[in-house]
Amino acid sequence: MRRAVYIIVIGLMVLNVGNSTIRAQKEASDLETILKIISHHSDMSVKEWIVTARESMDGIETKEQFLKEADRLKDSLSDYQWQIRQNEQAIALVGERKDYLLVETVTFSSSLKSNTDSYLNYEIKGTSVNSITAEQLQKKRKAVETSIFSRYTIFFTCVKGEISGNIDKVLTSKLDGLLTSLNAVETESVKESNFVSITANSSLFKQSFISEQYNLQLAMRFDGMSQKTSFVIGTPIITFEY
Repeated sequence: MRRAVYIIVIGLMVLNVGNSTIRAQKEASDLETILKIISHHSDMSVKEWIVTARESMDGIETKEQFLKEADRLKDSLSDYQWQIRQNEQAIALVGERKDYLLVETVTFSSSLKSNTDSYLNYEIKGTSVNSITAEQLQKKRKAVETSIFSRYTIFFTCVKGEISGNIDKVLTSKLDGLLTSLNAVETESVKESNFVSITANSSLFKQSFISEQYNLQLAMRFDGMSQKTSFVIGTPIITFEY
C-alpha cells in the first residue's frame, strides 16, 4: 500500500482560501523563479509544472442557475473546447485549450446534493521549462482573472521533476542546497528512508498560507521499483497529493 504523504497537501477540491489567509500577490512569476533555481542544479530535471487558481461561486442553488453561469463562461472563453459532465452527486462544465506545449483547463463544478458547493478552477500546465515566458503567463493570468473570476484570486505554483541518484545519497546535501537557493528557512519537516518533506518560509515568495510562517513546500521520494528520485516544489503550498 502506498505510504501516506505527511506533507501538508491540500487538494483543490477542498481548497477555499480568502484574503484573510493569503496576502500580497506579486507581479513576478513564481514559476519563473522556481524554474530558474532548478536550472542551476544540474542533477535536477523538470517533468511538469502547474499553475492553478480556485474560487468559490455564490448564488448557484439550482441546476438552471448552474447552466446559466456555464453559458457565461463559454461565451467568455469561446476558444475553449467545452463539455458537460454529470453524475448523481455533481455536475461540471469542463473547458480545455491546448496551445503547443501548454494545456489550459477551466472547471466549473457544483454539487447536486448541496446548494453551497460550487467552485471555479483554472489550471495551466506544461512539460517544458520553455513552455511559456513570464510575460505570456502573466498575460494568461490577467485574462482569466478579468474574464471568469469575480474577486482577488490566488495562484498556486507547483513544479515536478526528477533528481539523478538515490535519495539516500542526495538527501542531506540536496535539501540544504535547495533551501539555500530558495532563500528558505525550514519551519517543519518529515524525513523517512525513502521520503522527505519540508515546509519553509522563503523571502523569494510573497504569498503565505494560513499565517506568515510558511510559503513554500518541497518533497522528495525515492521509488525502489524505478530507482528514481522525484521531487515537487510548491508555493505557497503543494496543491495535490504527492
